[in-house]
Amino acid sequence: ELAASERVKRQAQQERDELQDEINSSAAKNTQIAEEKRRLEARIAQLEEELEEEQCNTELINDRLKKSMLQADQMNLELTAERSSSQRGEGLRAQLERQNKDLRQKLNELEMAVKSKYKANIAALEAKIAQLEEQVDLEM
Repeated sequence: ELAASERVKRQAQQERDELQDEINSSAAKNTQIAEEKRRLEARIAQLEEELEEEQCNTELINDRLKKSMLQADQMNLELTAERSSSQRGEGLRAQLERQNKDLRQKLNELEMAVKSKYKANIAALEAKIAQLEEQVDLEM
């Protein structure tokens, strides 16, 4: 019976050692899991910070984009107004050039008419002078 009890004792010790090994192995795994969990939680916190930073950057970029789009719209309105003004100016310039040309032509026509009238008046006066000179010569 002593041998049987020794054998049972050895089996119990062996089971105890195996269970202790399992406990140690489980504890090591739990430690690894806890370390992995802490590492992953730290990574999650880091990623959340990066995400928040990226969201802030995105908001800033969106604000800049909106401002740029508003500026572009304003510039387009100004450009449209400037083009319209330029077209009106070009139309007015062309109209004034036509009026200037017409007025120059009328001025030339009037100058020619005046010259012609003066020539006729001068010719008539010269004829009258000649007639008066003849009359004076006859009276003398």
